[in-house]
Amino acid sequence: MKKIYLIAAMLISGATVFAQGTLQTQNKAVVKRVMPAPASNPAQTATPTDTAGWTESGNFAPIFAGISGEVVAFGYQGGGWVYGNNADGLNECAQGFLNVNQSTLGVEEVLLLFVGKTGVSQSPTSKCVVKVYSMAANKARNTDGSGGQAVNSPGPNQLLASQDYFFDDIDTTFGNWNVITFPTPVFVNGTDFAVSVDFTNLNAAQDTAGLLCDQVGDADGLDYAFHKFQGSWYVTDFAFSQTGTDDVDNNIAIFAVIDENYIGVESPEFFNGMKLSQNNPNPMNGNTVIQYELEKYTTSVELEIYDVHGRKAVVINEGEKAAGRHSISIENTKLAAGTYYYSLKANGNRLTKKMVVTK
Repeated sequence: MKKIYLIAAMLISGATVFAQGTLQTQNKAVVKRVMPAPASNPAQTATPTDTAGWTESGNFAPIFAGISGEVVAFGYQGGGWVYGNNADGLNECAQGFLNVNQSTLGVEEVLLLFVGKTGVSQSPTSKCVVKVYSMAANKARNTDGSGGQAVNSPGPNQLLASQDYFFDDIDTTFGNWNVITFPTPVFVNGTDFAVSVDFTNLNAAQDTAGLLCDQVGDADGLDYAFHKFQGSWYVTDFAFSQTGTDDVDNNIAIFAVIDENYIGVESPEFFNGMKLSQNNPNPMNGNTVIQYELEKYTTSVELEIYDVHGRKAVVINEGEKAAGRHSISIENTKLAAGTYYYSLKANGNRLTKKMVVTK
């Protein structure tokens, strides 16, 4: 089988042929947009202190934009996105994670960075589905590196959990994290794992959404990005090319947040000039304290607390703050029992975490 290329160019014409379950195309990928990556550590949103794919903890590979430091958007010829839904029905893409220490872990949340969405249906049930898979050998098709016969490769294996994420909730503002929370941590028993976004339902509703990725070459040949076609997984490098001859070899803006009950790594890095602690105690059954740290003097700092429906419950204006560590005390009399998200806003940036209030 020849090396195959699937993808994405808004400005390039080409025919796509799908025969007997095999991907065969002559299209190529083009970069539509290049931006600097958000700063080094994502807005960790719950009790975890490690974010697979972003935090440079040494526990997982690859690291998103770890080589180029850039974030990229790939469009798809005929409509849609490479890492999203598109005209040719490649509606599920997955980012794999190398579990370096073969740790037993729990995926509590998934963070996504979307590049865009286009709504047609206006249906409140239009959604994508976020899924967690274990990975195993010989579960995806890949090239042998010389343009010859395709070979088997590690790929997504057993579906462990899934969670709906509705089209109306997708935030395409660059740097804003879309947070998908699983009701209980998804147990991964010492294997590599993958997180996918399945956009099939959007296609049926004629809605479109796509995820960002990093630069060509940022995956450093790991081949842990995947696309699903007619029920089978293909390594993205096997399906897509930027120029028709080279591999895309990049990572998708999908990040798994790891539950600290399984593993945890305290990151020393700032994200957009901020660090934000988990409130203590959590769950909160009395007053709780939130600590944050600023990399430099900030003219306006604000803490907002939202309920799970996005309603603003508490706003605390901290005003001007010097560089260094600060703390905020929250009284439980201000919050009913339930789950909340608290966001620290400074200099137009935001970090968010989750907390639980009990009574």
